[in-house]
Amino acid sequence: MTLWMQWIAVALVAGASGLVLAAGGGGGIVGNSHGDAAYDAGVKAVERQDWKGAIRQFKASIASNRFNADAHNWLGFAYRNAGDLDRAFAEYEEALTLDPQHKGAHEYVGEAYVIAKNIPKAREHLAALEQLCGRSCPEYQELDEFIHKAGAGG
Repeated sequence: MTLWMQWIAVALVAGASGLVLAAGGGGGIVGNSHGDAAYDAGVKAVERQDWKGAIRQFKASIASNRFNADAHNWLGFAYRNAGDLDRAFAEYEEALTLDPQHKGAHEYVGEAYVIAKNIPKAREHLAALEQLCGRSCPEYQELDEFIHKAGAGG
């Protein structure tokens, strides 16, 4: 994921949640469409913060390719921002089942656990990110910052 894509994602999520976040790798805010028009439309809906539209599009994408971990990750992100943590967790877990090294899914599910006030589970995903990419990777740093901003320490 390029740096400018990460900055776009930071701006989107910061506006949506009031906290500074950034997109986790794997799905990317732009690209990695897998030649899938519904996926591309879902990304555009995320850019507009149209969570219902994003949910609809990523569900359609997954209906045509249920093995797309990126689409599951983004669907989880859309559910989370729409306020449905249960469905968000299910989609993040599916993304991680399909790709256990999906940095974006580890970051986003960790953030969801912080929102759900389950800091030990958030820290498990922070540790997974440390194993995958070290403390200097953006996904690790963003989840660590999210945990700190929640007053939970890191």
